[in-house]
Amino acid sequence: MTPPLPHRAGRRLAAALAALLAGALAVPAAAQAQPPADANYDFNGPVNLGDAPLPGGFTLVFGDDFTPGAHTVTVALDVDAAPGTFAFTTGDQGALPCTHHDTGVDCVRDAAEAELHFAFLFAAADDAQPGVYGYTATAAVDGTEVDTYSGAIEIVDPFPAQAFPFRHANLAYTGVEPGATVDVFPEFLQQDAFDPGTGAVVLTFTEPEYAAYDQGVDAIAAYDNCAADFFDRRGVVCVITDIEDAPGTVFTTTGPVPYEVDPLAPGPFDVCVCYYSATTVSKDERESAYGDITWDDDGHVLGLRAVADPELEYSDPTVGELDIVTREHFYDLAIGDADARGTTGEERTLTVPIDNHGPATAFGLFGIHSYYVTGALPDGLDLVRIDSDGGDHWDCLGDDEAAELLPEVDAGASDFLCMFDRLDAGGTIEFTFTVEVTDPGSTDRGVLEVHGRNNAGIYPGVLEDDLANNTGTVTVNAVHLPDTGSSLTWVLAGALAALVAGAVLFAATRRRSGR
Repeated sequence: MTPPLPHRAGRRLAAALAALLAGALAVPAAAQAQPPADANYDFNGPVNLGDAPLPGGFTLVFGDDFTPGAHTVTVALDVDAAPGTFAFTTGDQGALPCTHHDTGVDCVRDAAEAELHFAFLFAAADDAQPGVYGYTATAAVDGTEVDTYSGAIEIVDPFPAQAFPFRHANLAYTGVEPGATVDVFPEFLQQDAFDPGTGAVVLTFTEPEYAAYDQGVDAIAAYDNCAADFFDRRGVVCVITDIEDAPGTVFTTTGPVPYEVDPLAPGPFDVCVCYYSATTVSKDERESAYGDITWDDDGHVLGLRAVADPELEYSDPTVGELDIVTREHFYDLAIGDADARGTTGEERTLTVPIDNHGPATAFGLFGIHSYYVTGALPDGLDLVRIDSDGGDHWDCLGDDEAAELLPEVDAGASDFLCMFDRLDAGGTIEFTFTVEVTDPGSTDRGVLEVHGRNNAGIYPGVLEDDLANNTGTVTVNAVHLPDTGSSLTWVLAGALAALVAGAVLFAATRRRSGR
């Protein structure tokens, strides 16, 4: 065959190059898609068996080469686990939802923006096996893979049967006398057999978790194999080595664990929002963690015994609730009066006593924000400063903070709202503020009030029944008798009446003598 002429070869090469160029121009945009400039694949653990679903999601941010609205973007998550190991559901995070299947999720966005946020929820199935599971998340644009991420996620059993073989009952003691001792007998059902290496049953009894102070109740370590404040935690820990492996048996202790109630505790109030727990430890764990608790087996030792006729419900594998509620035992808060004596423009610092007449102590239940004082000044006085603010007892709030902490109080109707934390029965604290006299002749009366905080009308409940002395007054140049507190106005009125009567009598006498 005659070889083609050079000029024909050139034309053929040009045609071939043109065809290649046309083909390149005809390639779909997806083939040119670049990996996202930024990507985050949020599918993290560990995941605890029995926990509520966790949020997961994917964020993709594409660069300038991505045309918004012109592509379909997908992200597929596949977990290397038996179907149903993870429970996936649609997320509601204000992001794009994903559909779910037995081993993962599929996220799709048509006409995608350059920045995408997909969301879903995931949890470990109830019957999932603890372990580490690998997964792959694959992102694609118009069906072309642009990014892949591989990771691993762990499912954890937070309460393995060998350590948490018991199910606990909830206990409640009501109408308790302040100052009494409550004998607590915990009850727990052994649901699972002990691990062969079990060396002890450890019982833990907490003290109030809400307490900002050492208040309410004290758990007593009344046995040789018990210790108070172990691990620097308020409460009691008991180590029992004489144990029986008896699944299906409800156990209690051979003796009571005493809780002593504060004799000044208010009521009715749950002074012991407490918990108890029974767990097992191996011999090595018993020695390493609780080796400091030693005893003579012939001594006064707390043990376990079976409950003959159990009547409670046993459910939680970790703790049982323990509530001790006192009978009615109120505190009585009272606030004094304040009088600013001065002339126009003078500043006066006023100190008001706040008392607790008892018989109960006003416990600190919300930290420093347990009790509040409000003050509405009368006409004739302007607030200069609150001297007590920031002191040992006081924290004064702005309107926004007051509205958040005390929505039931109209903070805007007061010149100040300040809070304190606790007041013992028979105790007094002082509240000090400074005012300027703007009208020394004002007869208006301002109002001071003191009250206990009652969160949402529920907690802690009504702990004060006498509110007659919870209100005081603020006045300008009002004089009071020191002994009786009677207003001098009445004394002056009486003196004036006496003077008038004397004058009349004198005049009458003169008239009679003149005759």
